[in-house]
Formats: sequence, C-alpha cells, structure tokens
Amino acid sequence: MGTQRLKQVSESYELTPDRILVNWTFSIASLHQHYTTLSNYVKKANEQKRLSTDSRLRNSCIEEIAGLLATMEEELSKFLCDIDQANPPDYQTLLFHTERINRLNQMALTYRALVAE
Repeated sequence: MGTQRLKQVSESYELTPDRILVNWTFSIASLHQHYTTLSNYVKKANEQKRLSTDSRLRNSCIEEIAGLLATMEEELSKFLCDIDQANPPDYQTLLFHTERINRLNQMALTYRALVAE
C-alpha cells in the first residue's frame, strides 16, 4: 500500500498500530471461518459425487472454490514470510495484507452464498 493511500485512509480514520492489529485480527478470523466452511463443503461435495443435471456447473463451482482455498493458503504464507522479514514490525505491510485478506473474504462470502442455495 502506498504512502499516499495510507495518508488518505488515516485522515478519515485514525489508523493507530492498535487499530491496524485489530483490523487484521478480525480479517484473519473471518478468513479462517470462510476457509473452514468452504473446505468442508468441497470435501463433502467430493465425497458425495452426486450426478445431477447441473453437475458441470457444480464441478466448476467446486474447482473455483478449491482455487480460492489455495489462494487463501498462499496469501497466508506470503504474509508470514513478509512479517518474518520485517524488523521492527511494518504496519504498512500489515495493512497491505489485511486489504488482500478482506478481498479474499469478499470472494469467499460470494461462494458461500452460492453453495447455500
């Protein structure tokens, strides 16, 4: 995240280190919840392997969800590498990863809504 963007965000919303950590904590908790729910759905769907008229659509959706799960894992790995390399803690890196995690959470919400139907 660029310094200009950080300035814009902090002008309208006081972005203290504590607030950055709280935002990240909520984002990562949501990521975990979405990951667990979608992962369980994919496992269950693969176990059932029901044939239906919409099996192509269903298989496509499962493949997309599996891709999202892999992306979530990759993002978490990138975050851990970046944080391990940061000394002292780099809050801009934490903001960047929180933003990416929030985007993944939005995608996960969309898939959760689709599979709930």
